Amino acid sequence: MSDPHGSPRPEGEAPDWLDDPRHRGWIFWGVVGLYVVVVLAGFLPYARHPYFDFESIPAFQALYGLGCCIGLVLGASWLRTWLMRDEDYYDGP
Repeated sequence: MSDPHGSPRPEGEAPDWLDDPRHRGWIFWGVVGLYVVVVLAGFLPYARHPYFDFESIPAFQALYGLGCCIGLVLGASWLRTWLMRDEDYYDGP
């Protein structure tokens, strides 16, 4: 048996709370809200000790982290296409 989104589920197992699309939306918007809070916290005046000049840009750390996260996802997607093998790759000819 499978759920409407195509994920396999053992027979008789109850759906998890993440299977409900509303909960996924709450998590997404919660993460977006947390990121906005972190970016806004970057504008608070506190004692910064930047090593490089560009590190003194407000919210630099949050923007750098977002850029690295996006880069990791895109890099992993590219790596997956390069390393992907057929489903029966190890079965032999």
